[in-house]
Amino acid sequence: MTARGRRRESLVGRQLVLARIARREAMAALADAIVKEENSASLAERSAEMIRAYSRRREAQDGEDLRSQSRFLGSLGAIAEDAEAARRDAIDQTRWHVDTLAAAQTRADRLEKRDSQARKARRAEAERKIAESAPAVPPRKARR
Repeated sequence: MTARGRRRESLVGRQLVLARIARREAMAALADAIVKEENSASLAERSAEMIRAYSRRREAQDGEDLRSQSRFLGSLGAIAEDAEAARRDAIDQTRWHVDTLAAAQTRADRLEKRDSQARKARRAEAERKIAESAPAVPPRKARR
């Protein structure tokens, strides 16, 4: 194998290692985005449930109790809105990470194919060199 061929094969090997790392990182980022989406959706849902539960309470209250409950419900509403916004953001991030993972997977697949072809070519060249360096054995004469 020529020096150029060895350098190319080495480069493909390094690129393949980097592509596999990128694919692994893309998978981890996608998993994180999915978890964030689920957590935000859960928080938004629980906050909305609490708002509905506290809104139905009709106990005898004075003005201060009503103001306090109103502030509490407003805070819960803000939490629910923030959680819903975080969920929408996490959905966008999930979509982006899916695209990133697909690109990383495609690159890794392409480099694995190039690496496999380079290995096959190296083996074929080694076998050719062995065959060339082997002593020539004259063919046997046919016995009659």
